[in-house]
Amino acid sequence: MKFKIIAYITLYQDYEAAYNCINALLEQSVKINKIFVLDNSPDSLFNHESDIIQYKWCPNNIGVGYGLMMVLNSAINDEYDFLWTFDQDSIPQSKCLEILIESYVDLVDNGSNVGII
Repeated sequence: MKFKIIAYITLYQDYEAAYNCINALLEQSVKINKIFVLDNSPDSLFNHESDIIQYKWCPNNIGVGYGLMMVLNSAINDEYDFLWTFDQDSIPQSKCLEILIESYVDLVDNGSNVGII
């Protein structure tokens, strides 16, 4: 089963952590369709967009909650199946998303109504 997946990262003044998190997401065994990067740093940390990475710089620091609301609206409007959220210092192992999806499928196959894993 193939799912449409968007990941979200909040950044604040730590380029190295952000870089490591983004690389870990790009190296997942299951493809992530979009990575939405919200940079709340006073000076832009990350200046790279691609087909997968969407970057928004908010030097006035809109916070995690407002950023989550932005990406959740985007996920709903663009009909993503899953939203996977991170702080910049998260580094998921390469099979993390695969394991989460397998767990989701197992739960659904056993009759569970899953909202969050």
